[in-house]
Amino acid sequence: MISATSESKNVDSHSNTKQSNIVAVSGSTGLVGSAVCGAFEGSGDRVLRLVRSEQEASINEIRWNPDQGVVNTGRMEGIDAIVHLAGENIADGRWTETKKQRIHSSRVDGTRKLCEQITKLIQPP
Repeated sequence: MISATSESKNVDSHSNTKQSNIVAVSGSTGLVGSAVCGAFEGSGDRVLRLVRSEQEASINEIRWNPDQGVVNTGRMEGIDAIVHLAGENIADGRWTETKKQRIHSSRVDGTRKLCEQITKLIQPP
């Protein structure tokens, strides 16, 4: 994912040390998402969590509403990568036909809407 050459923006050519990346993560509160965020933060990267909260987003959060296809794209300018893990919880409840549809829709529709917003960025990841 990250090139380790001196030409990469992620390596300081004077000290040959890795500079941190800015990574946006959806689904950051889930089992996998929390581990992914921890791994990025542990390696010195800055994580911006895409959150659905109605409250004002903190400095390390980006508000989004995947159902409406709304994301604060202004906060996404200049990020280095997006990890999209959000979707219907697969471990919660029986997999009825309705549940299967929600699982599928939450991933396909959420991904499509997030990608549509990314294409509007001046400086996409």
